[in-house]
Formats: sequence, structure tokens, C-alpha cells
Amino acid sequence: MMVLLSTPKTGCALCPDGVFPTTYLATAYSRGSSPLTTVTDFLRACLKMRSIILIALFLMIGQGVSSAQNVVLNGVVGQSVVFPDAVKKSGTLILHKGDSPQPIGDVTGGQFTDFTEGRVQWNSTTGRFSISGLKEEDSGTYTLLNNDF
Repeated sequence: MMVLLSTPKTGCALCPDGVFPTTYLATAYSRGSSPLTTVTDFLRACLKMRSIILIALFLMIGQGVSSAQNVVLNGVVGQSVVFPDAVKKSGTLILHKGDSPQPIGDVTGGQFTDFTEGRVQWNSTTGRFSISGLKEEDSGTYTLLNNDF
């Protein structure tokens, strides 16, 4: 299932999707631009509108052996993206850049460790990770390893 979630200037739109592993595509648009309605529109816009700053975060959320669903998240440059899947007690958010994956946030026994100078947060109430102050450099593939099972 591919869903486009638009994010207004005030924050990030979320779409709860149950317990299945989910792949997310998060796109950040510069202020004043409008979110697109399909992935095809997104790709066309990347080719046509060079003045828009775009961030694409490919997020692979692994929580089991069932088939993954695809969800698209949008975020505004300088604002935040919230990952809809929750980690309650133990899990790691990993950024895949280049040849080596790097953990950017970790929860162990309900205690959070940030490896990004304060840009990754974990909400202990909801269990959701977020990345604030989105930048172009945030593009990449992300994996959320959930060890709550």
C-alpha cells in the first residue's frame, strides 16, 4: 500500500497502519511549496522544479516476518518527521549512508541514547522516534529495529 502523507508548515501528518512492518518515504519540501499527491508526481517534480529543496528518507521499519507496507511521509525542511511505528522498551533507529549503517538513536530498557547531537528524539510515552530540523543531508535509508518482542 503506498500512501502520501502531506505535512503542512505546522507539523508532520501521521498515518497509523497497524502492526505490520512499514516502509516509509519521507519527503521534505521547502516552505511555500505544496505536497504532491502521488509518487509519480513527486518524481516529475524532482525533475521539473529544481528550486524546491527535497529530502527523501527511505525508512524501512522491521518488526517481524510479515510483508511490508509502503507509506510516504512528507516533512518541511527545518521541521520534523515522526516515525509512526513505536518502540516501547528496546530498539534502534539506523541510517544507511554509504557502505556502513550507523545507529542514530537507541532505546535499551526504556532509556534513550541519541547519536546525532540532539536531532533524533524518542518519546517515551508514545514510543515514536522523530528527526527534527530536517536537512538535505538527512536523505537516505532508515531502518527501525524493534526488539520489543
